[in-house]
Amino acid sequence: MSAGGENGMAGSTAIVAASASKYPELSGVRDGLLNQRLAELNRKGESISVMVAGDCGLGKSTLLSNLFAKRTSYEHKMEPTKRGIRDSTETLEIEGVPFKVRLIDTPGYGDYPNLNKHFNSITRYLDNEMVEMYKREKSPNVLSAFSWVVEGIDVLLYFISPHRLKQVDIDLLKKLSGRVTIIPILAKADTMTPKECQDFKRTVMDAIDRESIKIFHEPFAVISSENSRDNSTSRSSGRTYPWGTAESENEEFSDLPALRRCLVYDGLTGLHSEKVKIYEEYRNKQLTGLRPLRRILRLGVRTAIQVGLVALIFPYLKEAYVEWRDNEEEERNTKQNERYRRTRWNS
Repeated sequence: MSAGGENGMAGSTAIVAASASKYPELSGVRDGLLNQRLAELNRKGESISVMVAGDCGLGKSTLLSNLFAKRTSYEHKMEPTKRGIRDSTETLEIEGVPFKVRLIDTPGYGDYPNLNKHFNSITRYLDNEMVEMYKREKSPNVLSAFSWVVEGIDVLLYFISPHRLKQVDIDLLKKLSGRVTIIPILAKADTMTPKECQDFKRTVMDAIDRESIKIFHEPFAVISSENSRDNSTSRSSGRTYPWGTAESENEEFSDLPALRRCLVYDGLTGLHSEKVKIYEEYRNKQLTGLRPLRRILRLGVRTAIQVGLVALIFPYLKEAYVEWRDNEEEERNTKQNERYRRTRWNS
């Protein structure tokens, strides 16, 4: 390369470097974005919708009161639906953040002699949630009427009796899988030793993997406290026995604090994302199922239009055909008469 070329390149590099140095180095972007997110969080708050299902007598309602370390009023506000499912929504304030909590409590399947009817009531409830989300997404005011975060059910806590995983639990979990995000709950962990608890967790996970049931997190073994106080996460909360207290907030024996972290602190964004994925699968099925129907409807409409047009113009076509036929016959008769006259004239 010539000396002139080298000098030219060096000059260009110097110009670029000089130009780049004119722009200030960006700083504080991370803090600025975090401040905006925090301001939005303080203004709009957060939300979670929790549904519980499983056998009766496992502390499903009690756990709902324990989750947010606050005494909620849902037990008084909940009204049973036609399917016996209770649904309540209230707003709590957690560390200054408005937190909208929706709690859906289902009756235990042990209260129903017809298990299929009970299963169908829960699956229909979940399916109706998807239908409502789909309707609101198609609303003209979609931005105000529909929210990925607020709508739908974020998680279903499925309660399993201690020591024993029943076939009915597997059957119901298979029906729920794909309809909602599932977290298995091993109830009454205070009735199992730590070793029994770990062994039972492995048993449940093996069955879940074998049946290809989709879950969000491995099972939590919890102790629900019936005597918890407002804002109380101390070890004094728990189930009281003559020999002492099974501490619901003691992580040596209960996964309640870990479950709370999974739902609120660490996993809430993941739960929202999973809910959106489930809804998108439902939406795709709806749209895919409508395509053949739309093709059939278009063909039917096209055929109806063609038949209608034929019916509309048929009288005119018939009249025109009769006139054409009469004219042809008259012209033929005229030619025949002309030939007849010529024949007689020549003879």
